[in-house]
Amino acid sequence: MVWSMRRLTMLATLGLLAAGAGAAQAGVVVVMSVGGDDSGELERMLDDAVGDRHELRTSDDYTREAKKRGLGSSDPRDIADVARSLDADVVVDAVIRRDDGEYLLKIKLRARDGRVAKTVLVRMKARKLGPAGKREVAREVQDAIERVLRDRRDRDDDRDDRDRDRSDDRGGGGDRDDRDDRGDRDRDDDDDDDDDRVARRDDDRDDADRDDRDDDDDRDDDRGRGRRRRPAPGREIRRPGLVVETGAMALSRTLSFSSQAGFEQAPKGYKGAFVPAGRVGVELYPFAIGSPRSVAGGLGVYAVYERAFLLTTRSDQTPDVKLTTEQSHLEVGARFRYAFGARPNLPSIIVGVGYSRRAFMVDRTPLVDRPPLDLPDVDYRTIEPGLTLRIPLGTDRLALALSGQGMLVQSTGAIQTVAEYGAAKVTGVAGNVTIDAAITPRVLLRLRAEVTQMGFDFLGKGEMSNNRDNDPDQDVGGALDRWLGAAANLAVSY
Repeated sequence: MVWSMRRLTMLATLGLLAAGAGAAQAGVVVVMSVGGDDSGELERMLDDAVGDRHELRTSDDYTREAKKRGLGSSDPRDIADVARSLDADVVVDAVIRRDDGEYLLKIKLRARDGRVAKTVLVRMKARKLGPAGKREVAREVQDAIERVLRDRRDRDDDRDDRDRDRSDDRGGGGDRDDRDDRGDRDRDDDDDDDDDRVARRDDDRDDADRDDRDDDDDRDDDRGRGRRRRPAPGREIRRPGLVVETGAMALSRTLSFSSQAGFEQAPKGYKGAFVPAGRVGVELYPFAIGSPRSVAGGLGVYAVYERAFLLTTRSDQTPDVKLTTEQSHLEVGARFRYAFGARPNLPSIIVGVGYSRRAFMVDRTPLVDRPPLDLPDVDYRTIEPGLTLRIPLGTDRLALALSGQGMLVQSTGAIQTVAEYGAAKVTGVAGNVTIDAAITPRVLLRLRAEVTQMGFDFLGKGEMSNNRDNDPDQDVGGALDRWLGAAANLAVSY
């Protein structure tokens, strides 16, 4: 029994030591943007590999700190300064370039002082890696980072041992002259050691500088000669700083009225076919241009304008007269976007509020000497709080977005005047379904179907709701105004 308890105690102690050794390998690691990779996929792969085992500092963190310290370049000395500011143990500095018909991904692991401690080379047939390739590279990078951290820990332990030995030597017995002699020898040794350390640091700097100059030559084809500039971090499709959208669409509108059964003078409303239209939209998230993953990067503004082309209306009593008609929608507002998790194929949400105007107005000038048109104009002015959920469909390049908006009606235009249908209780909702398909990381094909619906409950205070049959009793109780839209647009994002 005693032997069993001793064995269990020893095993538990070894387990705790092993766990402590494993935890000691964790560190703070900065992943810089990958030179030559505009898509950002390789940087995201490295982010995931580091984040699984270590505390991650992203390229956004690096860029922000470098700007704060006024460092515009990414040479070893600047990297060392930023690494110390971020309390980082390792900096992952990678570049991809063409090499003998293939691609070479060179991943340099820099120590806290900016020198290159380890290098991982990956040969690729294309600029992208499949799932298996990403896992293999991630394992290599993780192992290399742990070796760098272990080497640093070993050097720290050796330095502590030397310091203790020197302290013991200085504290030993002997007469005063012996102590003085030993002190002189120690000072001489320290001076020699300092000279050696300075020489080694200079050698490391020279090696790092030569290594960086070689990489500068590798990048010359993309950026021209001169001082190297690191490209902007790969931007996720779900975190754009600016989106400009334009293209064709089709618009349709129907207006129906509810009245008592068998009422011969009931309004016929409006049944419109789909007509061609155009759409322009802009989204701007100013802080996301520099820091797409920051909280401030989710703050943005937007504007949308839609308008039908060549739309005309005919009156039942004068069908030979075409009446020019405006059907348009303008909306501006503010939004907050939040993307879940660090992976680009995770969902995101947008909450916002906008001010909107939807108008359907007919030019009645040609009917001056003819019977009037029995169709009220509408000019809706609404405040619209909204929510959008964007769901990538297995990949960040294909996503489904579902949007819904409430409509706080401020005014409705001529339909609520006393000469038309008068006062009413008005409610409205709007929604759309959008499919985003990325043609390139910067260009999206955006397919959208949208619906807007406005409901009226008339209070019986208008000429057209009460006196259609010359009887003061209310004849028309309500109306339903529905707008449909379908769009196929191209969107350019940055």
